[in-house]
Amino acid sequence: MRQSFSRDQSHEDHQKQQSYSPGLHSELLLANHRQFSSSVKPDYLDTWIASAKTVPVQKKDNFNTKFVIALFSADATVRALDGYSTVKLLNDPCRCFHESDPIAPKGGSIAAEAAFQAGALAAVYGGAWLLNRHHHTKMARALLLIDIGSESYAVGRNFTRTRNVSPVGTPLQHISLQK
Repeated sequence: MRQSFSRDQSHEDHQKQQSYSPGLHSELLLANHRQFSSSVKPDYLDTWIASAKTVPVQKKDNFNTKFVIALFSADATVRALDGYSTVKLLNDPCRCFHESDPIAPKGGSIAAEAAFQAGALAAVYGGAWLLNRHHHTKMARALLLIDIGSESYAVGRNFTRTRNVSPVGTPLQHISLQK
């Protein structure tokens, strides 16, 4: 609500304010000066400033799609099968099987094999996530697919190995413990 004062009343109020605070008079003059400023801002300036301040909203690239979750699940399943078959072969009483993966645990311990497979799965998934984060989505999926393929091959070889039959191309040597 705007109040209107007569000229004498507003002058008296101004005099009272000036007597209480001497700096207020200069602030009122500056405020009045700003109101009557003759500077005009061009219209294109608002558009230019507005376009400079706006940042386009980036689409969040979601890595956990149904396809990637299916690949991760397949990789986890194949790794679990590889761990099971490796422990089964390494704990065979004949001791005629060995681990061909140079970084995998060699002792046949269930805990060591489970930790190795979980760590390998985390490393592969982490690598795929980093590739996706740096906009290499096809390479991220390819990494998961390659790991599934290599682990499937290892599981296939592990399940076809027995004491008497070896897969084609891998000679099975029995070590006789009796002399």
